[in-house]
Amino acid sequence: MDNLERTRQVEYRLFSRALGLEVIQEPKGSSNDTRSFERDKDSKSILSKTEIKLDFYGNANDYLRHIYFNYGIEEKVTLTKYVKDLTSLSETWKIRYVQELDMGTFKEDAEQNSSTVKSTQGGLYTDIKNRYSDRYDLINDTSADGENIGELVTNTFQPLGRKLFLQSLLEDNRVNYRVNAWEQGLVQTYNTRTIPFEVTYNSDQEDVTNVFYGSEAYNDAEHTEVENNDVIGSEQRIGDQFLYRAENDKTVFIKFNLDLKIASYENINGNISPLYIELRKSELSGVDDVLKEKTTLLQISNPENEVGVNKILAYEQEITLLKGESLAIVISFIKVPSNYKMNWFFNIDSKLVIEDRTAYEDVVTVSRCIKPLDFFSRIVAKITNETDLVKSSIFEEGGEYEYMVVDNGLFARGFPNEYENSEDTIEKIQLTTSMKEAFDSFNYIEPLCWFTEFVGNKEYLRIEKATYTQQNFIAIDLGNVDGIKNTASKPDFFSEIELGHDKSLDYQEINGLDESNGKSFFSTFVKKNVAKYSVISKYRTDAIPYELTRRKPFSNFPKLDTSRDEHIWIHDAKLVGSTITHNKWSDIFDSLPIGIYDPETSWNLRLSPMNRLYYGHGYSIKRGLYHYPEKKVTFSSSNANQNLITTINGVELAESGFLLIKDIEKSRVEANKTDFTFKMTQEIETILTGTTKINGIYVPNYFGLIKYYEKNEEKYGRMVKLDSSEEAKMTLINARL
Repeated sequence: MDNLERTRQVEYRLFSRALGLEVIQEPKGSSNDTRSFERDKDSKSILSKTEIKLDFYGNANDYLRHIYFNYGIEEKVTLTKYVKDLTSLSETWKIRYVQELDMGTFKEDAEQNSSTVKSTQGGLYTDIKNRYSDRYDLINDTSADGENIGELVTNTFQPLGRKLFLQSLLEDNRVNYRVNAWEQGLVQTYNTRTIPFEVTYNSDQEDVTNVFYGSEAYNDAEHTEVENNDVIGSEQRIGDQFLYRAENDKTVFIKFNLDLKIASYENINGNISPLYIELRKSELSGVDDVLKEKTTLLQISNPENEVGVNKILAYEQEITLLKGESLAIVISFIKVPSNYKMNWFFNIDSKLVIEDRTAYEDVVTVSRCIKPLDFFSRIVAKITNETDLVKSSIFEEGGEYEYMVVDNGLFARGFPNEYENSEDTIEKIQLTTSMKEAFDSFNYIEPLCWFTEFVGNKEYLRIEKATYTQQNFIAIDLGNVDGIKNTASKPDFFSEIELGHDKSLDYQEINGLDESNGKSFFSTFVKKNVAKYSVISKYRTDAIPYELTRRKPFSNFPKLDTSRDEHIWIHDAKLVGSTITHNKWSDIFDSLPIGIYDPETSWNLRLSPMNRLYYGHGYSIKRGLYHYPEKKVTFSSSNANQNLITTINGVELAESGFLLIKDIEKSRVEANKTDFTFKMTQEIETILTGTTKINGIYVPNYFGLIKYYEKNEEKYGRMVKLDSSEEAKMTLINARL
């Protein structure tokens, strides 16, 4: 018995949640399993597939019968094949493959006490691929299968306040604009109408509005007064007077220019009173506006003597407003004699600039963020019911992108997981995404890959840079091969490049394009192809809408929704003490970036399209461009600010500029594929499925170089596809060393 145990080289195990693990007798046909390899377009890695046709006997058949007849076809059953590692002194068991059995194909031969079940690519890879595009709420603590996976791991995040250029312009040009001046009885009154304005552009839509009664139609309508509205503290008519209402304590700068001419007047009764142009400040009291103070900007004591005379007014002032206070600029008449009634007609050319100078950047708010390793681990836990299944040298502690964190609009506003909504019922917030959205979005930083690997007997998901799958160690030397055919890889000759995120830069609250992180298009010298290199993030990287969202904190706006509450942001951040916060320009660049408003408070500039093209995706786009080193990749268009210029290590990048091909990082491959055949041996397969230790990490050999000879000349390639039958067929993309 001991001798038999020592000579056993292969072991098969079945596993299911229902029946657990069982070592089974070797299935019939197990010696005929073959393996193939192919690069996967979604994961950017190499997918290994094993083709098997097995007959199960004895305890294996009993196991499968029990599953089928008691649990149906939904119970997941995996078959794992182990082989003994004869190269190690301990002769440890190594996993050769994991297959998932399709119980919907269960077929039993009762007389032979055997069964057959078709298999599919099994394990963690299949679990993720099957739910790759499924979206999950990461805050909810249950998996897709209803299993408890614990609380979402978050970290305290203090975003850098971004100073914004918030400027609104209101202007109008009216002929025969009518203002009534009249008095009822012996009561002294103000007769007031707003200066006509229409919003030309609006950086603060919730505060700056068109004046309702400024419309042309109102010029012929009855214009009545509010009794006693000359008295400080009396009611004011909101629609008729107020242009700007502060939703928070604010500092605003106004610049008012007025060209006014009295065109005519109709003296119906009484004497004429003086005319005033006034700046009024009121405050909201309940539902009414109460006048607090007024400033005379222009006085015409005897307006009847000024008909046809242009009056020019230029006024500018910085004003402090408390929450709920309002500003208006009005035309006013003061009645002194009684029984006064008159219509005045003005030609008015008005222009008002309102700039919000509130130091929001000094207002500290706190968000929650998720580090990328925790983020992907949470998604995988949602899919698989298991936590801590993700490994990554770039996302783990000390990794290059450990603090490339994410949050969403609700986190930025400080929302708790549960709160009372506008209907006074308890509502739970969400942070919803999919594995596809997450990977595609982080892939914007630079090309990434994901694949599964076994550590011991447990399978993990690994996320790395795509260069991880394009290593420069020689994995295997095939020597002379047969039937060599070289083919141009036309899809790798890019004529157009598209980089950025897919969210609109129409922020509603702010007009004027200053955001540098949008979507940009670049063109190359390639004219005979329409291949596009496109990497578009589903997550935002733009700072301006994040800042606008941050300015609506839950503490002040608990029942207000914004259009970006559910949007996810990637933040280029760092750890300061125990708090994560944004990288500033000085953490990254040689000198202060130019071409953007207030670079001192700007962040995520390293994630601009031109920066990501050069520092992230350059080597990848160069694969079909290196033949002409003096030619360029040139900016074509963008929906974002094109004026940003940054410098790192002396390299200056302009968002609307160009890159010389020779200055871009060398590509790892060439746009040429090679097909050939060779005789597959057990030694070659063992090497291909083995690993090599590179910088302390065991890297699968099929990520290394394949060496072969073409007409006695050494050639090197990177695996694209391999059908590993006895007469193996391999496709390589030529390596550029």
